[in-house]
Amino acid sequence: MLIAVLVLLVLLSRYVKSFSNGVLTERVWQIKTKLFPSQEYREFQETRDELMRLRKERANTSSQDNFAKWARLDREYQRVKKIYDAKNNEVGSSRQKLSTIVRVVKWLLSTGLRTGTMIYFRKEPVVWLPHGMLPSIGERIVAMPSAPRGSVSASFWVFAVDSTFSTCYGIVKFLKTKNDKK
Repeated sequence: MLIAVLVLLVLLSRYVKSFSNGVLTERVWQIKTKLFPSQEYREFQETRDELMRLRKERANTSSQDNFAKWARLDREYQRVKKIYDAKNNEVGSSRQKLSTIVRVVKWLLSTGLRTGTMIYFRKEPVVWLPHGMLPSIGERIVAMPSAPRGSVSASFWVFAVDSTFSTCYGIVKFLKTKNDKK
């Protein structure tokens, strides 16, 4: 049972680490703003739409032929631009907080959960080795840090499984790129 838990833990850890923080933050931000849009974000969108409308209208107005209208649009554009910049800073601050939360959750799901599990099961033998299979020093190494001598510790097992998955992933990636070139 412990073997399966540790293997699933390594798979979960590798899966979570495969996503970059930027991609995760962007996806979570999109979901958050679609499902739970804040008043601040709605106002930001309205200000952005108004700014785009004014920019387009100002660009379509000739500054030489219709200067009064163009000057009024330019003043309005500058006023809305200041509001937009302030709201953009507020939304950026909210997004930065979300980015921090995403990084913490990612760390907890990958490194934190893995480390906590290895600490919790540090004295539990994952697998018992047949007597004499390894020399005395080898038995001590695979039992590190606290598992009984003659057994494989959770830490060593996670290291071995992670190394195996890493090697297999590298081989598959190499073969895939080799086949893609053909």
